[in-house]
Amino acid sequence: ENEGLRAENEGLHGQASEAGGAAGSHGSELGIQDEEGGLRVRCAELEDTYQRVCGEHAALQGMFEALEGDYAILQGKYASLTEAGARLDEESGRLQNECISLEQDNVRLQEEAARLGE
Repeated sequence: ENEGLRAENEGLHGQASEAGGAAGSHGSELGIQDEEGGLRVRCAELEDTYQRVCGEHAALQGMFEALEGDYAILQGKYASLTEAGARLDEESGRLQNECISLEQDNVRLQEEAARLGE
């Protein structure tokens, strides 16, 4: 969009210069002077639009860069959480094995207690 506006602005500047030259050589032709004035106004409008679009582009670029930074932070947090989840899974497996072992010990102790009670 910026390049299109710039090209249109340059074209209108050229037309304004041509019209200005024609107006200078024909001095009293008001129609050419009006056309030149209109082209200058349109060029000024295009320049304002171009500057606004450039400002908006810069603002969007800044927002995009901030989002990229946020995304990188979130990726790091996700990696940390994934790693913590893996550690929890590992610890859960270890605790399950310990529970099974304790249950087996409990069964043996109950059997031994029953045998001693006979």
